[in-house]
Amino acid sequence: MVKQKRNTTGTAEFTGFAAFVSHTSSAAVAVKLSQSKSEGKVKGSKNESSLSNLDPPPGNKFRTNPIYSGTDTNLIKIFKRITKKDATTKTRALAELADYAFPCDIDIDTTSDKLKSTSTQPLQKNEQVTVLAHFFYLFSNKLIHDNNPSVRSEAMRVLGNAMVHVPKACNGLLRQDAAVTFNVSSGNNGNGNGNGNVGAIGNVIGWVHSLRSSQVMEVMKVSNRVWKVMLATLNKKFHDAKEGDNDNDNDNDNDSVEAFIKRCIIHHSESILQASSRATNLAEALSVTSTAQKNQSVQNKKSGKSGKGQGGGQKGQPDTSNDVAGPSESEKEEMEERYERVVLLTVRAMTSLMMEYPEGAEGDGDFCYNDIVTEPNILWKHLNSVKGNFRRATFALISCIAQNSTSLIHPPSPSSSPSTTEGEGDRKKSNLSLLLLNILSSERDPANFAGLFEMILLFIASFRKFNGGVTMAWESSNDSDQGCCRGMDSSVFVKSMSKTLKRACYGSPSPQWAPTMLPIIVTLQSPEQQMRVLSSLWNGRGTAVGVADSMAIVTAVAECSMYLLVQSKNMDGEKVSGTDKDDDNEDRIDRDEIAIDMSQIFLDCVTYYLKLSSGGSASLSAERNLSATLIRDLYKLDTLKNKDSCKFSGIKSWFWSEGISSALSELDRKAMSRLSGILYGMKGVRDSKQLDPSSYFQTSLRDLFWISIIPDCDTSPNKSAASFCDEALIPWITNYPQTKKEGFDESETAQTVWKQFLSKIVTKDHSLGIMIVAVNILCSKHSELVDIVRCSDFEIFATGVAKRAEAFYITHAGANLGNDHLLNDESTFLRLTTGLTTISSKSLVSFETINSWVDIVLSHGFEYGIYNDRHVLLEIIVSSVCKDSSVLGKDAMMAILQRAWQEGGPTWDSDDLKTILSSDKDLRSKFLTASSQAITEEIQSKKISASGIDFDSYLWADRASRVLGILHRTPNEISSPTAFVGLSSIEFWTSSMTSSLMCEKLYLCLMYLLQKETDESEIISHIKDDDSCGWIIHVFMAFVSFEGSNTRRCANFARLLGDHLCDTKIESLIYKLVDLLATALKGKFVSNSFSNRGTILLDWFMSMRMPKFVPAPKVFLDDDSIDQQDIREGDELWYVIDGSLANSERIKAKVLEVHTDDLPNLYFSISGVENDGSDSKTKQTIANRLKRHNQRNLQDELISSKPVDSSILRLEETLVTRLVKPFIQGSPEHSMNLAAEIFNVAISYCGLQGKSGLGTTRYDVFQFFFKKEQELFASLVEEDVDPVILNSALDHFSTILGFGMLTSRSRCNSDILKYDGISLLNIVEKATDKDDSRSKNDGIGGRAFWPIVMRWLAATVNVMTEANAACMWNIMHTASSSISCQDISETTISIFIHALEDMNNKMVELPLPTRATTIDAEHSCVFHLFRLFALWDESSAISHDIGEYLIDDNAIPERDANTCLLQDFQTFIAHEAVRNPSAIAHGAKKQVEGLLLCLSSPKKQWFAFHALITSARKGDPFYSNDDVDLSESTNNRLDEWTAGRDEEEAIEIEEDLFATAQWLPHGLMSDLETWKDDSLVQDSGENVDEQALTARLLRWILCLEYFDSAGNADMRNRAHISSYIEKTGIIREVFAIAASFADFSAQEPESLFDCISISSKQEAFSLHKISTLAIFRSVELMPTLCKSWWNDECPRSLQIELEKFVESMVAPETLRRELDRINRSSELGELQVSGSYVSREVVATYTQDECKLSVLIRVPSSFPFRNAEVDCQKTLGISEKRWRFWSLQIMRMLNGQDGSVLDALLLWKQNVDKEFDGVEPCPERISALYANSRGVLPAEEFVEDSSRSNSTCCSSIRSLGMKLLKRLTFDGT
Repeated sequence: MVKQKRNTTGTAEFTGFAAFVSHTSSAAVAVKLSQSKSEGKVKGSKNESSLSNLDPPPGNKFRTNPIYSGTDTNLIKIFKRITKKDATTKTRALAELADYAFPCDIDIDTTSDKLKSTSTQPLQKNEQVTVLAHFFYLFSNKLIHDNNPSVRSEAMRVLGNAMVHVPKACNGLLRQDAAVTFNVSSGNNGNGNGNGNVGAIGNVIGWVHSLRSSQVMEVMKVSNRVWKVMLATLNKKFHDAKEGDNDNDNDNDNDSVEAFIKRCIIHHSESILQASSRATNLAEALSVTSTAQKNQSVQNKKSGKSGKGQGGGQKGQPDTSNDVAGPSESEKEEMEERYERVVLLTVRAMTSLMMEYPEGAEGDGDFCYNDIVTEPNILWKHLNSVKGNFRRATFALISCIAQNSTSLIHPPSPSSSPSTTEGEGDRKKSNLSLLLLNILSSERDPANFAGLFEMILLFIASFRKFNGGVTMAWESSNDSDQGCCRGMDSSVFVKSMSKTLKRACYGSPSPQWAPTMLPIIVTLQSPEQQMRVLSSLWNGRGTAVGVADSMAIVTAVAECSMYLLVQSKNMDGEKVSGTDKDDDNEDRIDRDEIAIDMSQIFLDCVTYYLKLSSGGSASLSAERNLSATLIRDLYKLDTLKNKDSCKFSGIKSWFWSEGISSALSELDRKAMSRLSGILYGMKGVRDSKQLDPSSYFQTSLRDLFWISIIPDCDTSPNKSAASFCDEALIPWITNYPQTKKEGFDESETAQTVWKQFLSKIVTKDHSLGIMIVAVNILCSKHSELVDIVRCSDFEIFATGVAKRAEAFYITHAGANLGNDHLLNDESTFLRLTTGLTTISSKSLVSFETINSWVDIVLSHGFEYGIYNDRHVLLEIIVSSVCKDSSVLGKDAMMAILQRAWQEGGPTWDSDDLKTILSSDKDLRSKFLTASSQAITEEIQSKKISASGIDFDSYLWADRASRVLGILHRTPNEISSPTAFVGLSSIEFWTSSMTSSLMCEKLYLCLMYLLQKETDESEIISHIKDDDSCGWIIHVFMAFVSFEGSNTRRCANFARLLGDHLCDTKIESLIYKLVDLLATALKGKFVSNSFSNRGTILLDWFMSMRMPKFVPAPKVFLDDDSIDQQDIREGDELWYVIDGSLANSERIKAKVLEVHTDDLPNLYFSISGVENDGSDSKTKQTIANRLKRHNQRNLQDELISSKPVDSSILRLEETLVTRLVKPFIQGSPEHSMNLAAEIFNVAISYCGLQGKSGLGTTRYDVFQFFFKKEQELFASLVEEDVDPVILNSALDHFSTILGFGMLTSRSRCNSDILKYDGISLLNIVEKATDKDDSRSKNDGIGGRAFWPIVMRWLAATVNVMTEANAACMWNIMHTASSSISCQDISETTISIFIHALEDMNNKMVELPLPTRATTIDAEHSCVFHLFRLFALWDESSAISHDIGEYLIDDNAIPERDANTCLLQDFQTFIAHEAVRNPSAIAHGAKKQVEGLLLCLSSPKKQWFAFHALITSARKGDPFYSNDDVDLSESTNNRLDEWTAGRDEEEAIEIEEDLFATAQWLPHGLMSDLETWKDDSLVQDSGENVDEQALTARLLRWILCLEYFDSAGNADMRNRAHISSYIEKTGIIREVFAIAASFADFSAQEPESLFDCISISSKQEAFSLHKISTLAIFRSVELMPTLCKSWWNDECPRSLQIELEKFVESMVAPETLRRELDRINRSSELGELQVSGSYVSREVVATYTQDECKLSVLIRVPSSFPFRNAEVDCQKTLGISEKRWRFWSLQIMRMLNGQDGSVLDALLLWKQNVDKEFDGVEPCPERISALYANSRGVLPAEEFVEDSSRSNSTCCSSIRSLGMKLLKRLTFDGT
């Protein structure tokens, strides 16, 4: 320890205990502060003479103490707790201090002149003074600056209580504090550079006064109470009354307490504002900086740095400033919070002070703030602050100054103040006018404009006391001799003001600032400037936030324009008189032009109000204000006398003629209603003032209208023309203004006037509502004038209306345009003219006119059908006929009924039409006959359009239902409803079966008809009453389909019949169907379609009567075995008799004893039951011979699982004897095929459960089956194979075994027939052998042969065993490879899928070794299936939408002819992708290019994507590095990318491309490379091809899956592929598409993958969901590229939303998935990894012997938009340089190379392993690492030497490093 230098004074100086306490940052500073507070003041101050009273009184013995020097242990503990950081602890300690040291009965009672403490005095006065001395120090230096309001509040309460107890001490301390604060603040610049003492700025009096303006209610209340106590304490009389002390310590205090307080507060505020440039300055000045901040400040001073960061230090010396830690984030936030609070409190305190003590107040003499304030400009220092609340508070302060302390704005001249020194006058000149102009042009905060305009207005008003008045506010010259400050430049002000007002003050609520516009505009110098600001204010209405704000602006515009119009000319600075007459004329013309512009703006306000749409309740108040303003202003203009001294006098005639006319033109009814409100409002004002009713406004309105404004409809009518106009025409006239006045002569007749009225309606094309009003009034009030209306001109007009209504209906029928509203006037008028209203029952048109309307309706032949729009004209005609049947003749009436029936809608459902039909029986009978004939001809017509079949069928059903509705109301009119609609003829149904389109039409017609009928309707009852079953059988047969689900239509029809189809009814239908098929099979049928439909229907009927035999659940060997530990005595198990045989018999056995004498092996004593039922002997066995189930008896249980039913046996016998036996041999081919199908039905449903033996049905069935088998044997073994015979035999055999083409699949026929198929398998395998010469002909290996072979394999799959599995797969492989080269049908593909799926299902039951031997064949079959799928033309089948109008979706048949095949594909992919993904992956990999093309097909897309994504997740590369052969397009891209590059960089790009080509399909790469040039994103947003966008995003998701698999295989692949993707530039395209459709709302992260889940039910992808997933996966797997796009190209409107989506959805789920990968990884070895979803930190710990190293990776919530952080410091024994390099590597991988957290941990582990192995990293390799664009070097090129010698590495690196550095120099990569 170095000895300190001796004191130069030679005397030792005791520093005091302050040097050993830590209340402040420096004890020495605290001691100096206490000394400075007790010694003196700063000399030479300009206000020294007037401010001497700020010094402490002579002999003042009270001073603050930085430590507590008392001995009370309780107080020591309390003060110790006060210095804690915890706010709660400090608050409680302060409360305890107040109660202990200065207790009061009432919390600072100020209600009386004498303050009271408690009756008990726990502490002596001297002890209280000691406590106060230390507390006062803490209060002024720490507590008052605490950010917690509770601490400040309690500290204030302690101070107030202390003033009650020891007022004299408080008085001394307050005065001493004020004097020292001023002295110190006068000697520095306000930033703590003076004495450097703690608390050098501000004083306690100022702090208490400032806290009175606190926004915290608790602090404000306590501060107000303390302030009152402080005023009393500072008052000398208070001390005399309180202490009884008559000493004259304060005799020198000649100033009043009020003056003293003003000076204290002002100097306090000045010192705060001087140091308020930034938060750090204020913190240093207040000495509340933290240790880190102080260290930083000291370090900056040592290094020569200034506050703004200018560099310092000597040349060559290192800059070590970064070694000093700066303040933490929490400390910065705390400092900013204190900064904002202190500055706002100070500004508000100054405002409060000037409001409380204004200049010129009574008894204040010549008090002037300018004499006290040192620098006035400091008060508006924060006008240019970046903080809006600072500017807002400053606005309020300046407004207060302009009212209460104008001397600060307009300081007295230097000569008027003798104490002013030279130069002070210039310093005190105000620069406020320039600042106001700057802030007006730069302000953007909407919350500040109300205060800003008020400040400007009050600033202008402050010039009133000078000669020239407020005009001096616009004198911008600096040579004014009026004693005022410089004014504003009016041109600059108008320009800035106009710019702000055009933008409606940037969204500021206009009701707050709009009222200040009038006084500001009025003060402008010229009318041109006034007009410019007024125009800008008017234009700002369009940019206002809401309707209410717009109305408030319009209100201000109206108020301003009206005032300027009526303002006297000499008020705005204009010259009243002149000498030059021409100049006067020119001035008058200019004034008139400006006045016209002002009046036009006012008229625009009127028009705005009249056309204003309702803004709701929120804008109701603003609307009322606008209305009241317009009423008041219009009344003012209307009653303005000839006042030549205003602008309006020169344009009055123009205003009331042209101006008001243009403003009130083209008003609708709502606007006229508002205008009426204005008129009535003006009338109310006039009546209240009892003025002359004459009005310019009403006169102008009368000129606009024909006769008058308000008609008097209560006068008695007469027949004169004037009365007719008053009573009939005026209601219309008052609502529709004209251009000139038109009157009527009393001598004219009403007939003449009516014709004139009609001519005006027709020629001027007015609204029909005019005529409705006139006719309504005539019919209701003037019935004697009805005959005048009924004239030829009126009928012509009515016919024109009828034509217009009909034309509108023809044009808009079915467009859902709301005809009820659009044709309301036409309907009302036509009903009025035909006497159909309640007003008048007299028809105003003749019957001939109504008959002409019939011709109008029937003139067009368009049938509207399903629309429910009102046919107005047809409705009027029907209602007229209902009212008077003589209106139309019989033929016309029938035509109208037919048209109403065809159209339907409201006219058909009207009561009028029902009345017509029910009242005239003959008419009803003729109508029913004609309708029945029409709908019968329509349904039996063979002219069918496939595209319009659905719509036509619905129209037919709709019309049939309408006419059947008449039959419901009039029963017994007809005998059969089905015959009435043309559906009862069996011959018609039979002939229709030859056409699939006709059958589809019949299905739709009947279903639509039954949908409209109820269960109780006659047509359904008639169907149920068909006892013969003949008609309903034919209906079902017609509903059979050969495409899709064959019997779906039958099931839909049966569901409508309900319980009617019971078992008995179904049996009747079966027997009836057998009779029909027996006749058909004999060749007596119309076509093969009839028998085929019958066979399909028979199978469906049988399924409704009984279920098929299905395989019982198989017991797998894994479930059959039992562990020896689970066997207990008494268990009943199955004992395997012969353990050497896999299928050995088993007997039931009971465990008698468990033997443990051969541990750990157990053996058991059992007793079993032999096959004959006798008990076997006790024997001993092991666990392997005991099983859970009886495997041998499973087949027997399957066959005998159905109970024998006589009805089933009878059906079986009927089917076999009538349909199988006669036709199974020797019949035509078609009959034999159907017999085989029915053979399958009989076996699969009935199960051959009858008696056996010669002559029985069972015997016949087996005989037929064996014959078919022998025929097939014979065909296969012949040398010269007949292909027809072979195919037919194999086809029949496959059908009998359960795989028919017309009947449903049967999976147990082989078990029922006890067929093993072994011998036939061997023959087929030999026959299909490629080496067999017979396989080359058309029989074996022909086009028709292989699909039948696949059917046979699927039908015999139950016989597959370990022995023959390979044989069956070989046959399947041969068949699949053969058909994959052919152009085959959808049926063949479906057979292939079913066969392949059945064989895979069977393979699951076989042992793994057997399955392993067939993998190649299985994979090959899947490949061939995918090849067929890719080549299949899905558009070949014609599809059309049907069932559009069916309510029940289940009743809709397949709309796509390919539905069944697509469903087969979906089922296969869904099952195999889960059960056998390797086969799917293999097939998709081999057929990847074809499947990629399928992604563009809407039908194939789902299946292709799932096959490809299964392959991608398998993780196998497509090519090895040596086998990569780039496509031509990719090679062209490579040449393009390497052009102009140096050799090394070109090699690097080529390596990236070849590495990518190993993992990405070449077709996908070629496609990706075109996206940048062939973008699908359209700026217009129109005609978006969502299918193309979906396909593109699916390809991108596949690319990401391949990328993920490649990265998992080798982390270096991520950099290669990522570099390739970056080169293609497709990230921009991906995000452009995905961001347009993605759903960024909150959702479950797991649900993001539902859209591509193979288990989902959807068959199509949702573009919105795919877009969301694409963004998720892109950010997860390619964070670096996504970050680059987000920083450089992401639109600003999307950035915030996308970042929220990443934070809420992507980041949490990505981290969870990454941690799961880490937990599953086997590459980490003994590395222990832990992670947290909450803290988002991953910690890995490496343990080597006793040494532990750890790395921490912190992933931010918005990663990758924010970089991940890495901490490798916890690496004991590793050099800092080394672990810093490791951290850099990891951060580079995570933030710049799309690496994962797992990759980063593996890299760190690799580095640590090498460290422990003694491998020394090469410096030059590290340098090359940075130069490489990917940050990695090929591992095989450099070998790190464990002997710590780098010579072998350096020589090979230097050349590469120089080239890379050269590239950095010229390319910047």
